[in-house]
Amino acid sequence: MKVLNYRDIGNDWLSYRPVAEAAVNDYMIFQDPLIGSSNAKITSVSLAHLMAAFGSSDLEGRTILDLGCGSRNSDGGDLRLQHPHLCRVLRRMGAKPVGIDINDSLEGFEFYSADLSKPGALDFLRGRNFDAAHSRGLFDSSFAFHSGKTSPEALFRNVVSGLSGVVVPDGFFLWGNNEDRGNLREERK
Repeated sequence: MKVLNYRDIGNDWLSYRPVAEAAVNDYMIFQDPLIGSSNAKITSVSLAHLMAAFGSSDLEGRTILDLGCGSRNSDGGDLRLQHPHLCRVLRRMGAKPVGIDINDSLEGFEFYSADLSKPGALDFLRGRNFDAAHSRGLFDSSFAFHSGKTSPEALFRNVVSGLSGVVVPDGFFLWGNNEDRGNLREERK
């Protein structure tokens, strides 16, 4: 499995941006008109990076594990920033997303609650053979470190180790921190 940061994609994601934005807009119109422009932008940037990593805008049938995907509390809690918009858009596009987050959630796609800071947190997925894993904002999330039980580096090592045997050998793990929201610096040049 190849480990890629959003920055490793360079500007390749920009050629997928129009398709990604169209997919997010389609999702917003028909599924969630209240997603909000900043969440829509973040979601489309993440989607464009995934497309660039795959080398295709056609993600139909792709199995994608989204770590720290966000969750809407099953008790009806409504934290827009925590909604798993990327998984929802991927599902609408015909991909097979599986979301993992610390909280429970009721979603229309496969979703599991797991504490990724714990060794073996992904063991239940062994043998699933995902095409790719993705995470944006997990390793610098204030939610991930509020308890002080792990560091970003330890969490990263634990996640990468846990993905062995979960993502196919020729697959990839694409990750980005909150500051890597699409290398927007390059976009402005």
